[in-house]
Amino acid sequence: MRGKVPSASGYVKSRWRLKGGGFVAITGKSGAGKTTLLNVIGGLEPFEEGEMYLDGQPMSPYTQQEWEEYQAANISCIFQNNNILESFTVLENVEFALTGISDRKERRERAKKIIERVGLKDRARVRGSKLSGGEKQRAVIARAIAKDSPILLADEPTGNLDSKTAKDVLKLLKEVSYGKLVIVVTHNFEDVKEYATRHIRVFDGAIESDECLVGEKQKFAQTERKEDFSAAREFVFRKKRNKAAQTRKRSVALRDCVLLGVKRFFSRPKQGVLMSAVLTISLICMLCVVSFMTYQDSYFYGMNVNPIEGSAHRLRKVSP
Repeated sequence: MRGKVPSASGYVKSRWRLKGGGFVAITGKSGAGKTTLLNVIGGLEPFEEGEMYLDGQPMSPYTQQEWEEYQAANISCIFQNNNILESFTVLENVEFALTGISDRKERRERAKKIIERVGLKDRARVRGSKLSGGEKQRAVIARAIAKDSPILLADEPTGNLDSKTAKDVLKLLKEVSYGKLVIVVTHNFEDVKEYATRHIRVFDGAIESDECLVGEKQKFAQTERKEDFSAAREFVFRKKRNKAAQTRKRSVALRDCVLLGVKRFFSRPKQGVLMSAVLTISLICMLCVVSFMTYQDSYFYGMNVNPIEGSAHRLRKVSP
C-alpha cells in the first residue's frame, strides 16, 4: 500500500509504502495528520488529492460500495475508547466478528480459541461493562483478530491504560504483527519503541522521516511467528458483481442485524421486557383510538346525519 493522502494541516506529500506484516508506529504532534492518515488507510475518510494504491491498484476510482467492501475485507480497527459492546459478554463480542461463519458451533469454538490466546479465558462470560480498561482493550483486540483481516489499525490503543496494562496490550499487538500488518498511531514513540519494526513521523502535513528499525530476517524470524494470529486471506480487491452475490450479501446483512437484535434483547432481559411492555401498551392505545374513531364514523353514517350540518339545521330552526 502506498500513496499521498490529506492531513489536518495540509497533505502528506511524501510517497510511502506499507508492506504486509510488521509493527508500524506513526507519530507526530497534534494536528500533524497522523490520525487522518490512519483514517484514510482504513477508508474512514476520503482523500481529495494524490493517490493511494492497494498492491499497485489505484483506489481513487472506488465507489462508496467498493470502499465499504475494502473496509469489510481488509481492515480491522482498535480505537482508544474501546468501542466494545458493553451489554455483550467477551465471547459474544468476539463472535459478532465471526458472523460470516454460518455454523454456530464452529463460530463459538474459534471465538474461544482467540479469547484464550489474548488471556481472557476466565473472563469470556463477563459482560463488557464489568471489564477493566485493559481487559476491554484485549477483548477489542480479540474481536479485531477474529475478523481475520490483513491490516489492523490502532489509534492510541494505550491512551487510557496504566503503564503495566499498556505494555501488555503492546506486547499482544507485537505478537499479532508477525501475521498481520499492525499500524499504531501514538503521540509518544518511547511507548512503542521496543515493539515497533518501523517508525513513520508525520510533521506539518508531510512525512518527515520513515525509518525501518530492524532487518527483514529479524522482523519475521520463524521462531517468533505466531501462526494463531496470521491472516488467512490476502488483500481483497475490486470484484465484478452479479445479482446472486448481491442478494447473498443482503441476506447475510439481514441475518447479522437480526442476530444482533436478538442478542441485544437477551443481554438485558429486564430492559427488554420493559421496552416490550411500553411498546405493547402504546400499540393497544393506538388501536383503541382508531377503533373509537371508526365506531364514531359508522354511528353517524348509520343515522344518515352529518353532525355539523345537523347542528346548523337545529340552530336555524330555533332562531326567531
